[in-house]
Amino acid sequence: MISKKQYHHVIRLLVALIAIFILLLLWNTSILRYHLPWHDYQWTFSRGIPVPACSGTSNDSAVTSASNQEAGLIVHYVRLYPVPKPNKNDHSLNVLDCLSVYSVLLNLKPQSIYLHTNVPSFWPFGNCESLLELTIDWSLVKVFCAPLQYTSGIKRIAHIAHEADIRKFRAVEEYGGLVLDFDVYVINGVLLRQLIEKHPCIVCHEVDRLNAGFFGCRTRQAEYPKLVLASYHAKYNPYCWLCSSGYEPFEIWKKNQDTASVIAGVCDHESGVVETENWATLPAFHSYWHRSSFTVQDVRQLRSTLGDVLRWLLKDAPSDLAGKAIPVEW
Repeated sequence: MISKKQYHHVIRLLVALIAIFILLLLWNTSILRYHLPWHDYQWTFSRGIPVPACSGTSNDSAVTSASNQEAGLIVHYVRLYPVPKPNKNDHSLNVLDCLSVYSVLLNLKPQSIYLHTNVPSFWPFGNCESLLELTIDWSLVKVFCAPLQYTSGIKRIAHIAHEADIRKFRAVEEYGGLVLDFDVYVINGVLLRQLIEKHPCIVCHEVDRLNAGFFGCRTRQAEYPKLVLASYHAKYNPYCWLCSSGYEPFEIWKKNQDTASVIAGVCDHESGVVETENWATLPAFHSYWHRSSFTVQDVRQLRSTLGDVLRWLLKDAPSDLAGKAIPVEW
């Protein structure tokens, strides 16, 4: 027999445990968190409800088979949407995004550009020509179905940005080539090609961590992306924005420096700080700028290194710069 006092203690404990359980349940369903479309979309399709490999695949002719392999340099972009039906007004590329792709077409001239997306029927480049006031040949772009995976190992993926980072490493591991974020601009394409050909893989860093927005490997199935993907599967941290995508890949590189080379100058400046005098010597430049309302007129008036880079791109990137010889320090 338990005393009345002990009985009340047990009841209070049970009530507390039930309250904690309810609070955790509400948190996991995002009811108490800051609302993001990604949370709703993820909750809908990560609890056993059947979902197609990719949303909106009615335009099957635009979707490239993953079995196709190509010779030559491939550039990858990853574009994942937190909604099943993106629209042209809200989800198309903005001026800065378009200039990233334009810099690749202009200065790197790859064999193909692979767009990995969970909604392959949506064409995100639809506004680029009118925004940049240019005519662009999109024939190099091939669309790949990249379904969201929702979990890494046994853990639920907390951010769509983490989904995108995993997809970047998978793309390079599967196809080789170079993956770029939409805020990375190719400057010296000849130098960039030489770096990819010289090293098994290339990465860039932000002082104490690697950046998944500029990463490439000379061949398919390279060792470095395999190591990073294995780390994601075994040690993914959903509560840390940069742990699995930045800090952990940096630790992997420090222990396996023969698998990749860190390229200086591309990413190793603070986010938002875009002042550098030597930008013309770089293979590429990571701006960290995401200004969706920017216009070509804003670009022309932007007084910073980024403004210099973008105005240079809009002038058709003089061939004498894009063709500079590889510097000794590289």
